[in-house]
Order: sequence, then C-alpha cells, then structure tokens
Amino acid sequence: MTAARVEVQSQVPGPTQGDPASTAHEAQYRDRVFRLALMIDSDIELVRQWYCDETIEELGRLTPRELCQTGSGGLLVAFLQEVRHGQRG
Repeated sequence: MTAARVEVQSQVPGPTQGDPASTAHEAQYRDRVFRLALMIDSDIELVRQWYCDETIEELGRLTPRELCQTGSGGLLVAFLQEVRHGQRG
C-alpha cells in the first residue's frame, strides 16, 4: 500500500454504526469516493465535511455518505468523474 493511500485512509471517516448492509455499501465505495474528491479539492478537511454534510441536488439531495450507505456509490463515483473531467459544474 502506498503512503498516499495510507494517508487518505487514515483521514476518511469510518462507517457509522447501524445497519450492516449500509456499512458494507459504504465501505465498498468510501475510499474511491475520497480519492476522486481529493483530486477535485486537495483539502482533506473540506472533503471530509463534504462527504458527511453536503447534499448533492442532482443525486436526490443526499450526502455522499448517504449515497454510499444506500448502495448508490457507483452513481456518486460517476458524478465525481464527470466533475473532475469538467463535464459538470
């Protein structure tokens, strides 16, 4: 594992307690979402706040964490890739 990956993983909020299915869904996408988000904005604190607190209008007004927990992490990854490549604002 690279040092950068270890750094990102140590900064990523862990899964919340609750439904095991939502925890598994979140774990499946959380690291990938964080890596993509950090390519858009390199401030880990802002990315962490965004992941936990900011809703995304185009994705049902859910937070990135909620999207990952509900099994919609793939949609979030696609959204972030579009943002990263300038296809979304």
